[in-house]
Amino acid sequence: VRQRRMERAVEDARSKRQADMAALGNRTMEAAALARDVAARDAEIAEALALRGRLENELSTAQADGSSSLATLLALEEAHADLLDSLLAARNALGTVEDVPSDAGAAESEGSVREKLAATEAALAKAVSDRGEAVERENADLRRRITEVADTLTQRERLPPVAAYAMRASSH
Repeated sequence: VRQRRMERAVEDARSKRQADMAALGNRTMEAAALARDVAARDAEIAEALALRGRLENELSTAQADGSSSLATLLALEEAHADLLDSLLAARNALGTVEDVPSDAGAAESEGSVREKLAATEAALAKAVSDRGEAVERENADLRRRITEVADTLTQRERLPPVAAYAMRASSH
């Protein structure tokens, strides 16, 4: 009887040891799965940070381009205003010169100057208009890209939805 009790105690100890080993194996498997999840999340975070860095670089480049485009547009508008002032001054001067009798060569020269001024004025107006349209297209493209990036980050549950922000930004 004593030997049987000892055998049972040994069997109980063995079964307890096997159960402990199985639990240890399960815990090891869980730890490995958690380590893989952490590594995957670290990789995803690194990818998101790299994307953020690229987008910040693109944004700063786009802002610099927008600033230079705006400076160019302002310079063109100033040049256009100066040209219009010069044209007005020339017309006023021609108006006072018209009172003086002139020969045929002067009339042709005056017509030529007027044509050149009108052509220059039209070309400058077209250039200013084209540049303004290009700036607007660039701004619209930037707004669209920023919204896409924000939506992408939102889908990854990183930021709140941006639809309201995008609508406000496009109305400005």
